[in-house]
Amino acid sequence: MDPAGLLHGDVLANVLGRLMPRSLAACRSVCKAWCNLVDAHGLLRKDLLPLSLAGIFVVYGFVDDMHLPPAFLSRPSFVGKIQGNLGYLDDVRNSWSHMTGHCNGLLLLWGGVANPATRQWVSLPHPDRIGIKGFVQRDWLAFDPTVSPHFEVFSMHCVRRRYENQAELVPANPNSEWPPSPYIISAFSSETWRWEQRSFVREGTAPRSIDPKLLPLMKDVFSHDAVYWRGRLYVYNIFFIIRLDLEDNKYRVIQLPPTINEAPADILPHLGKSEKGVYYGFAHSNWCNFQVWFLNESTDHTEWMLKLEIDLKPLLENFPWEHSHGS
Repeated sequence: MDPAGLLHGDVLANVLGRLMPRSLAACRSVCKAWCNLVDAHGLLRKDLLPLSLAGIFVVYGFVDDMHLPPAFLSRPSFVGKIQGNLGYLDDVRNSWSHMTGHCNGLLLLWGGVANPATRQWVSLPHPDRIGIKGFVQRDWLAFDPTVSPHFEVFSMHCVRRRYENQAELVPANPNSEWPPSPYIISAFSSETWRWEQRSFVREGTAPRSIDPKLLPLMKDVFSHDAVYWRGRLYVYNIFFIIRLDLEDNKYRVIQLPPTINEAPADILPHLGKSEKGVYYGFAHSNWCNFQVWFLNESTDHTEWMLKLEIDLKPLLENFPWEHSHGS
């Protein structure tokens, strides 16, 4: 029986409006009709939800040739509630090196998803991967507990850079548009527990063509170069961002700020989000300039707004180590 059809919309809104914010957020994920009703009536004030930062999950990687495990950094009052140790995973996935991404509290592993707060994890079925010369396949996680208890994983092809010590990688039909339309992506849903092919149609202008001369300049794309925000997955893809609308099965190519497009090889980028939306921060590795841009999507046309710009040279001059290329 449809729970949304038992009561009139206004009556149901009045009932739901009497709930505490946390309970109301849970009711919002019952079905799409309830979700739309809560949003339409403005019942859920996000400023009343518990938004305090419990801590930061840090992956160190290699430090002085030592393979360090991850750690959870938090206030003393929160110590012990969440641990960075992933020892509860099985022998195949007990290394932090299998961690490839995260989204709203869940960690994406090679072949699995883990919740460090509950110390629970699940192993995912293997997808059918199709290799394309000049491209590398990356996985991204999409999860919003205020909308649904289920998560999705998207496996996408991204342009792979060419290293000096590797054979030249030239994509097939290098001057063709990428991504194509429709854009076929492998997607896994924890609700159906299977991988499926999903087709996304491009909206807006076409992306730039792939120029083989630019391949040596490109940075590799990693799975942490993406954010999930209000039903949309934003994926950093070298010279632009691909925005996937998971509900409407459409995608849009968003060009990066002009300074990034001018010098793609000289930046250290990071894509993130805050309470207002999607942000893009990067530092120029040559002249130590740090910038943060906000993606304004209040209208049909997206635009980047510069929010912060800092010269890092005075700060880095106080440190003894090298902070130029090769550091």
